[in-house]
Amino acid sequence: MPSKKEADAVDAHVGQRIRFRRIMLGHSQGDLAKALGLTFQQVQKYEKGTNRIGASRLFAIASFLRIPLKKSAVNSQVGFAWFVSGGAITPGWEQSWRACAGFGRLRPSGIRPLLRLVP
Repeated sequence: MPSKKEADAVDAHVGQRIRFRRIMLGHSQGDLAKALGLTFQQVQKYEKGTNRIGASRLFAIASFLRIPLKKSAVNSQVGFAWFVSGGAITPGWEQSWRACAGFGRLRPSGIRPLLRLVP
């Protein structure tokens, strides 16, 4: 069991997934915090895994981040699989995402010089 200062592995993974989706949608921590009625510091703690996220708050986060939650017809439970599924998010993903997004905004005249740099 982690100490008070350490993040639990599951909490940290869920926080990474939230950060990943938030950035992909172009939202700041402040945007998410405002939607949830929190401070951005609280969102930071959720994303680092320092603070655990309750089910109702996780549901609110999913709604804001447009993450579809499936309801099981058998027992009417909401599935939060998206938050815990998937592999680890690799270091440098944010820079790669921003580079790809920027590349998509370039005009063809700006792409050609970049392509000449690639062997």
